[in-house]
Amino acid sequence: MRIITTGSSSIDELLGGGIRTGLITNILSDSREARSSFCYSLCVNAARHYKDSSVIFGDTQGLFRPEKIFSYIKDKQDSDSILLRIRRLRILSTNVQMVLVNYAVHLHPILVIIDNFSYLFLNENKKSISIQIRLRKHLHDLALSAIDNDMAIVITSSTSLKRENKDPETNVFEKNSSI
Repeated sequence: MRIITTGSSSIDELLGGGIRTGLITNILSDSREARSSFCYSLCVNAARHYKDSSVIFGDTQGLFRPEKIFSYIKDKQDSDSILLRIRRLRILSTNVQMVLVNYAVHLHPILVIIDNFSYLFLNENKKSISIQIRLRKHLHDLALSAIDNDMAIVITSSTSLKRENKDPETNVFEKNSSI
């Protein structure tokens, strides 16, 4: 099992050093920018420390911005070699997403990120199999790939917060689950 630092000492401390290979890590945040920043930092750290491996960024919404990767590269002399190891795969359907890892394994990744993991599942009209069953199968397949190929898989998901109490003195929020 290898560990990839997140770039944040406080998050690394919570995770016991960072993101571990052989596991799926789910990053939940209400802020798309926070999730993206976390993922970009993780991509750069994985590419920097594991030069014999690639990094796969599965982009379900077309929001990946390679220029933002530069802001996480401290030594600009390494920028070309780091960027060459980070591969963005645009995911246009749940079927493509479900075979992503099988394809990615041939690129020998240390890290596979699927940004906004459930987005396509929730926005496609597939009547043959329920969304929950497809998501469970996909997560099962991802877990097996993470274990069998000693790679870290990070999925990001959006959360939705709703104000429960209108009183300005209280700061109580209620989470709405999207699945």
